[in-house]
Order: sequence, then C-alpha cells, then structure tokens
Amino acid sequence: QSEKLPSIEDIEKAFNIESVTKEFFEEYKGLFLTLNEELEKIIQNNSKVKSEFETKKVETSNFSKKLLGQIVFLYFLQKKGWLGIERDEKGDFKNWGTGYKDFLRRLFERKYINYNNFFNDILEPLFYEALATDRGKESYYSRFDCKIPFLNGGLFEAIGNYNWEEIDVPLKDELFKTIFDTFDLYNFTIREDEPLEKEVAVDPEMLGKVFENLLEVKDRKSKGAFYTPREIVHYMCQESLINYLDSEINQAEIKLTNEKAKQENLFGFSEPEQLLLSSKGYSEIIKREDLETFIRYGEFAIQNDLAKEQGTKSYNYKMPESIRKNSRLIDEKLENIKICDPAIGSGAFPVGIMTEIVKARNILSTYFPEDKKRTLYNFKRNAIQESIYGVDIDSSSVDIAKLRLWLSLVVDEDDYLIIKPLPNLDYRIVCGNSLLGIEINLFNNGIFSKLESLKEKFRDETRITIKRELKSEIDTLINKITNNNELFDFKLYFSEVFHKKNGFDVVIANPPNVGDKNHKDIFRPIRASKLGKTFYQGQMDLFYFFFHLSLDISKDNSQISFITTNYYLNATGAKKLRKDLKERATIRNLINFNELKIFESAKGQHNIITNFSKKKDDNFTSMNCQTKRKSVLTPEILNKIISRKDLENTDYYLVKQSDLYEGEENYLRCNGKSKIK
Repeated sequence: QSEKLPSIEDIEKAFNIESVTKEFFEEYKGLFLTLNEELEKIIQNNSKVKSEFETKKVETSNFSKKLLGQIVFLYFLQKKGWLGIERDEKGDFKNWGTGYKDFLRRLFERKYINYNNFFNDILEPLFYEALATDRGKESYYSRFDCKIPFLNGGLFEAIGNYNWEEIDVPLKDELFKTIFDTFDLYNFTIREDEPLEKEVAVDPEMLGKVFENLLEVKDRKSKGAFYTPREIVHYMCQESLINYLDSEINQAEIKLTNEKAKQENLFGFSEPEQLLLSSKGYSEIIKREDLETFIRYGEFAIQNDLAKEQGTKSYNYKMPESIRKNSRLIDEKLENIKICDPAIGSGAFPVGIMTEIVKARNILSTYFPEDKKRTLYNFKRNAIQESIYGVDIDSSSVDIAKLRLWLSLVVDEDDYLIIKPLPNLDYRIVCGNSLLGIEINLFNNGIFSKLESLKEKFRDETRITIKRELKSEIDTLINKITNNNELFDFKLYFSEVFHKKNGFDVVIANPPNVGDKNHKDIFRPIRASKLGKTFYQGQMDLFYFFFHLSLDISKDNSQISFITTNYYLNATGAKKLRKDLKERATIRNLINFNELKIFESAKGQHNIITNFSKKKDDNFTSMNCQTKRKSVLTPEILNKIISRKDLENTDYYLVKQSDLYEGEENYLRCNGKSKIK
C-alpha cells in the first residue's frame, strides 16, 4: 500500500500464511475457470480436438486441472534450478541446480526457440517429450539446446494418451502469459511445513485447498470433499504412528495355560505333551509415553544426542533409553508399515504420515551413523514406493495426490550428478470407488504372483513403450480375475499387502460426509455391494461404510483414525455401525469437537476424531474428551486439547471399553465416571 505507512498489524496481516493462501486459491481458481472455458470453446469449434477427446474420454475440466498442475510442478522445479541447464566455457553441461529460476518465462519470451503457439510448440514437447523420455545421463534436449531432467512417474504423460503430436489444441498464448504473471507474484517452496513452522510461500500442501476450491458447490456437497486443516492431519498422523508402534512392538505370545496338557491314548500309554495354548497379547517393551516422546518431540533431541554419540561427555541423552536401545526394531517397523487412505482426496494424510515416518527414521539415524544410505530422500522414496496406498472416486484428486507425493520426493533429491526418475504410482494411488468391491472367483496363486511381479516391474520402469506394455498386461490380468468387471477392489489392486500382511497396518482418512436422503444415485450401487448388503439400513451417511471398510481391509490389531461428523455416536442410521465397532474394534480415544469449528467450508458440522484398533478388548480404557469451545480451531487450541491442558474448555474422561456403549442401540458415549481433572 502506498497511501499510508503500514502499521505492525498491516505487516502481520501481509505475512500471514492464511491470507496468502486464500489469495492464491482465488487466483488459481480464476486461472482454472478461464482455461477450462477456453478449452470448451475449442471443443465446440474444432472437430478434430472434439473427436480426439471423446475417443480418449478426456474431460475438459480434468485436462485443465492437470495442465495447471504440470505448470505448478515446473515452478517448483525451476526454483531448484533443474530446468534449462546450459554449457560452461569448456562446452560441458553445468550441474543440476544451476538452471534459470525463470525458465518458463524465458521459454515464453522466445529466448530458446520461436513458436507459433506456445502450448502446441513449446509446452507439449516439454511435457511429453523432454520430461517424459529418458535421454541418457546427459539429459540433453536438442529442441531447446539445454539439459532437461527426465522425471517419469506419469505426471508428464498425456492425459488419456491423447495424440498430442498430431492433434493441435490451440490454447491462446495470452492464457499462459496470465498464468505466469500470476504465479510470478508468489514464492514457491516444496517444503510442507508443520502447523507452527509455516513459511509465507506456496507449498504442495496448498494444492489440497486448490482441489477443494476447484469443486463447484454442488460437487463439493455431493462428494463431501472438505479440506482437512493441517493441524488435524498432523495430530492424526502422529497418533496413528504412536498407536502402530505401540501395538506392533509391545506384543508377545501370552500363555493361556501354565502346564502342557497330556492325552491318554486308547491303550493307556501317555501321548507326548501337547503344546502350551497361547495367544498374542500386550507385553510392554517400550512404554507408550516413550513412543509419544519419540514421535512428537524427537526432533528436539537430535542435535543433543548426536553430540553425545560423538563423545561429548557433558551432554546427557534426551531420547528415552528404551528408544535408543530398540532403535533398529523401531526403524524396521517404520520401514515396513503399510498405510491406506480409502478416500485420499488431495493426499493430505499420505503426505502427512510419510513426513512423520521420514522424520522419525531420520531421528533414529543418530544411533547408527555408519549407514550412509540413511538419507531423507531414501526414506521418502521407500515410504512412497512401499508403504503408501490410496483410492479416490475423483480422477483429478488422484492426480493431485500423486503430484504432492512426487513433489515431496523432489525436494530431497540432492544428487546433482544424476537426478533419479520418479516412481510410477498407477497401482498405488488408484481412481475407483472404495465401497463397491467385487467378488473374486478365481483363487489362483500363480496369477496373483504374476500380477504382483508385473506391478513391481512397472513401478520402476522408465521406458514409455515398456510401461505401456506392462500396464496392458496388468490390466488384462485384472480383467481375467474379475471377469471384465472394471470396479476397484482392495484385495485385487493391492494384493501384495494382503499376501504379506493380511491387510493394512494403518487406515487413515477424512471420508466423505454425504447423507442418503437426497443422494439415492450415490447409495444405490453401494446398497447392492457386499458392504451394502451387510450394513445398509437407511438414514445413513456415506462415511459409515468407510468405518466398516477400514475393518475389512486392515489386519488384526491395526490402527484406524478418522475425522468425521459426530452424529454416528447416537444416530438411528448408525445402529449397525456402532454394533460393528463394538464387536470388531477397540476405541482408543474420541476427541469430540462439538461446536468448535474445524472445517471452514462445512457449515454447521460437529466433528469428532475417532482413533480405534481392529481388536476386541473389553478391558481397554479409552481417553475421551469433549470440548465446550465455540471458536475456530487453531494449532494452539488443538495442541492444548490433545495435551490435556485445556481444562477450562474441555472435559476429559477415562472410559472402560465395556462402559462405552449404552442400551440396545449401543449409543456411544464420550463421557464416563472417571473424569480427569
């Protein structure tokens, strides 16, 4: 502002991350609408483009969203100096990181080559040729006479495989000038910050809000897609990991009998002793409090403990001894965890829990410094390739979720000699309806082994022709197993998880909140599904089915964390849900926010976080809380609630599992006799 000197309040407002965020959303939304309108005009007036899009089932909205996402991705890459690497005085290419930070603008201003149409002559070859083709170690791209990295992954593959080389999509150059003029106003960073460490910049986390804002009001209502605040994501991801480590590590065979039974045979001689009856049960190796310290506060101990490991005698360890002593065991559990978000949306939870895993494994590196392969990049790549799975019914959501995972990997790529190609995520992050499923009648281990082998090859394949061949083989096998049923099914698409672990270790989600009253078209196919036949009862909400689903797709003693409305606690339509939870689950804790506003875009909702295990334990005591606040949730408020320091505004209760449910309707109660003061 120029009319007056800014006050401290003005400066604080200008640098407020939420202010910048909202402004960027509105700008981005305007760009999308303009781009989409222009594309629809082209479809109306250009028969070739119209025919190609119809044949390849390309929707203009998805095309526009992907195009903007591709440009945003390149803004992050040029910030790293990865685009347009030139030669030095000797004629050798300079290192990655030395490229122009305004590469896209320079392309647009014809500083590399001339063009007739920027999209057809520059962007399409850059996307689908330069960034999508492995050109060897040098990565030289002759069209622009510079070095461009090969990225792989699928982001820079033509949507629907439309024929970009022969079909011109004449988007106006002015559109891209507007896009660049807008994006150039913002600082781009690839770091997804924690709630209290926000940088005033555009980061990948913003793409989640962009996804929400791009949904029209009717679509937002019908799909129930509400952006989850990062402080909620942060808490749920940390809590899920703590519960996972607690259940995985503190588990042993518990004897059910003290003496081995003997059995007399028909002739009176004693048979050999039978094995002792036993069952897996809780046996403390690491205190839960120590796991909480490790996951929530471990970063603060790194420098101190690293100095102690290196011999500084005046320092004492900050990390609990049980964590240091069992560091390799913890690391192994984090390396092999399997996580699923069955309503992945923009990917907030997978990115959030990956960030927590990477942070935790990096902390553990302090205690075995001899392993030089323990890098942030390797931790992230392992989590993305081995641990994270997700499904969403909306294809553009799937694209954004993949984009965020790739971006988070790119930030920690620090090999400036060879940039590694991105992993293919087609059979990890999948577009489909999580709630329908299929009947698999073909129980042939040979076919499933072949399917899993092909998926493993596909994941790291970089050659476009081979990728297409592998994808065709995989899809053919899936069709064979399902008798050409194109519906998504967890145990088919993610079969390796069920073969190795019999289900996921962690299921975490913000499932869609959609009532069946005015959405019969959404509920009709679900009613006919396996889930629907078992649990449909009318007066339901769509998210009820996700509770049932999570128990179906997770292994025994798995950990599940959902944020939903709190209506299921006593709603008539949730009777079967409460019965299922009582029979198959143990509620670890309930955080009932009541009138504390969580979702800015969801008016009138009362929300709750439900953390539960796939395990029946009537003796378990849950720690529940109900807030009496009526303000908007902030990181500070949430931190006070979960640390039980909000006694003025929140009631806390210890409730034994057998006391959680009331009457024939099994009403769930957060409160109990043991109130924490």
